[in-house]
Amino acid sequence: MILIKSKSFELSSNVVYKWIKYLKHDVIRINRWDFNQNNILIKKHTNKEIHIEYNRTSLSSIDRFWYRRESTNYPTFIIPKKITNGHEINKHIINEIDSIKEVFYNSLINKDKNSLSKPWKGNLNKITTICSAESVGLSIPEFVITNEKIHLNDFFKRRKQIVVKPISNVVTVKANGESLFPYTKILLNDDLKNIPNFFFPSLFQEYIEKKLEIRTFFMDGQFFSMAMFTQQDSKTTIDFRNYNFKSPIRTVPFKLPEIVENKLIALFELLNLKSGSIDIILSKKNEYVFLEINPVGQFGMVSYPCNYYLEKKIANKLINE
Repeated sequence: MILIKSKSFELSSNVVYKWIKYLKHDVIRINRWDFNQNNILIKKHTNKEIHIEYNRTSLSSIDRFWYRRESTNYPTFIIPKKITNGHEINKHIINEIDSIKEVFYNSLINKDKNSLSKPWKGNLNKITTICSAESVGLSIPEFVITNEKIHLNDFFKRRKQIVVKPISNVVTVKANGESLFPYTKILLNDDLKNIPNFFFPSLFQEYIEKKLEIRTFFMDGQFFSMAMFTQQDSKTTIDFRNYNFKSPIRTVPFKLPEIVENKLIALFELLNLKSGSIDIILSKKNEYVFLEINPVGQFGMVSYPCNYYLEKKIANKLINE
């Protein structure tokens, strides 16, 4: 039995699930830990083992596990108005659910279950990751994290062109009926003039002029790479996520140099990762510059244009290992 842990409307999970069913293997999928609607049972056996069921399925029947993505939606509990510290109650409820999730995950991981990824590896620290990338010989952009304008000005003088990026994962903010997405942005002199002397700690990175961008999916020691000609469109020049749906950029299969792939393999081993999506740029100086790894990043954007059939490969891996 294969267990997929994902979240609702996650396309890659849907396709992998359908492939597993098509290949006539047993599979269940958990989209969220909703204990209001699904059944849960954790009990102690006399043989010192913990028996766990979720929605009437015993986790002892699971021999392969794919942690795809985590849902941030939690059950909604109505707190009586007379309770003045309702936010503390909600926080406690979330902690309770997280504790139960930890028991589930430990049951799946610690019994030598085969897993493509691990729940506690879903979010990597971006700064730690790029420093690890440099330690294995990969090129990275110079960066600084600061909350003082004096340090920012010094970095700007040295690098001439810099960008500001989120330190952690990107969050979409909804305001006045609109969704605001924090794209990577080049800081100009006018921007620096308007920045106060002290501000919230932010990540600033040297801007590297690109020849093209590369998105790579790594699994089982194999790389499935795609080149994106982002410099052919002013909308995607700085950040390819600022996509032009009316005139999509050109994308083609790509092969990274063996020396770069070997360094990436060393990085995955250092980070104890089995799979993930990698962002790299090929500079105008023909240098491969590492940007980041997302262990649960999207790979459909690589799979479909390049005919890699990654969803089928993942399904086969889960079935045959």
